[in-house]
Amino acid sequence: MNIILKSFAVILILAFAASIMNLWLNAFIIDKYFDDFSIFMSGIICAIPALIILISIYSIRFIIKI
Repeated sequence: MNIILKSFAVILILAFAASIMNLWLNAFIIDKYFDDFSIFMSGIICAIPALIILISIYSIRFIIKI
């Protein structure tokens, strides 16, 4: 039962991260919002996918260790 719950939690985290990454891709790359931002804001906005990946990795590692 514990393995099923952990698997469900990991899949839920991966799905949530994938949906956020898809939203970021649609908003920033496809709609070309980077044309309207300054260089500093573009750098901050471009760091969002890296933060999402790091948060996902650490949360999955935490769930597996429990």
